[in-house]
Amino acid sequence: MACYFFIAIPIILVSIWLGGRNIQLEAVGTKQRFDWIGLVLLSWVFVSLSVAFANAGNNGFYSLSFFSLLAIFIVGIIALFVHYHFSEKKILNFSLLLRPIIGLRWLNFFILQFINIGISFVLPILAQDYLNTEPFIAGLILLPGSLLGAAIAPLAGRLYDRRGIFLPLTIANVSMFLGCWLFYFGTPILSISSMILIYVFLRVGFNFGFGNTLSDASRQVTIEEKADINSLFNTFQQYAGSIGTSVLSAIISSVQLRQDAASGLLTAQGSQIDFVLLAILAGIGLLTVFISQRLKRRYTSMKSST
Repeated sequence: MACYFFIAIPIILVSIWLGGRNIQLEAVGTKQRFDWIGLVLLSWVFVSLSVAFANAGNNGFYSLSFFSLLAIFIVGIIALFVHYHFSEKKILNFSLLLRPIIGLRWLNFFILQFINIGISFVLPILAQDYLNTEPFIAGLILLPGSLLGAAIAPLAGRLYDRRGIFLPLTIANVSMFLGCWLFYFGTPILSISSMILIYVFLRVGFNFGFGNTLSDASRQVTIEEKADINSLFNTFQQYAGSIGTSVLSAIISSVQLRQDAASGLLTAQGSQIDFVLLAILAGIGLLTVFISQRLKRRYTSMKSST
């Protein structure tokens, strides 16, 4: 496996060399200084929460160490809030989230990525431990859904351009909601083929909403704020995937700590808890769609009346 990384190194070096020779862009100066304190505090928040759930996977959710790390996370949140309130330098423009439509889109964006990466982590483990599938086959379970999801992305963008954001986001969140419940109720009779079909359904729905969520949020800001909202959403896109795998793996690991049944059965039970959690999050995502649609209609009626 390590040889693949060594093969990639010359490709990366050649790419850097070609870019340095052919891309000549003059740096645009700025008087704004980088927010190093904000970076440290944001890293504190992200890392402490991830480590807390990793610790829960090893020691359980009722362990003192888990609650201690959660306390450290809360202290980090408070410190970041105080720094953001009083400092002129800001690592991310969190004030954009105070605008209702943008805040709701951000939450939906985070939830969609959390479910997408999280369930992509759970399914191969479930296939290996519960269905006794070979690791190679377990990994291939995700391939059809990933390919069809990517193929549907242009259609999703076209639907957004023609019909607005409500329909594609509704399709996305309903698909995620139903897909998670299908996995939950279908776990006792799950097979490789049914797992592939449900994941295809779920992943196609994901691609209807994920890219369009950021696109619609970007329409709610000025040109000067485009970079801020992109950096904000991209940062939490990466963290949604990271914390998603941390939380879901911690749940499965904490169930396996009981050791009162076969390992495969405990993995299935932990996975079912994961599916319920993801279904609840998908329901929250769907709720944000309806709330934002109602807010948009209210704003439109207020503008027309004036």
